[in-house]
Amino acid sequence: MTPIKLNCVLLKGVNEDEIARFLKLSLEQPLHVRFIEYMPIGHDDEGWRSHYLPLGKVLEEADRLGYVLQQVEGPTGNGPSENYRIVSGLGTFA
Repeated sequence: MTPIKLNCVLLKGVNEDEIARFLKLSLEQPLHVRFIEYMPIGHDDEGWRSHYLPLGKVLEEADRLGYVLQQVEGPTGNGPSENYRIVSGLGTFA
């Protein structure tokens, strides 16, 4: 059951301030953090727009924190994603 996969749905104004902590978690622990874009469900278009946060925000935050990233293969069954490891980190993120 490794690596442990931890899903984090990105929500603008709700948890975007936690991206740095999830990145640090992937640095310190041998797990895989999966950042997931919030997708519209049903007809709540305005609610979706107000909370949508693109995945690019994760890479921006990693850069702001000075992390050096290397692209890696992701865990099996993770779907089409770009997977990264912070250099010298124990875990990965996508």
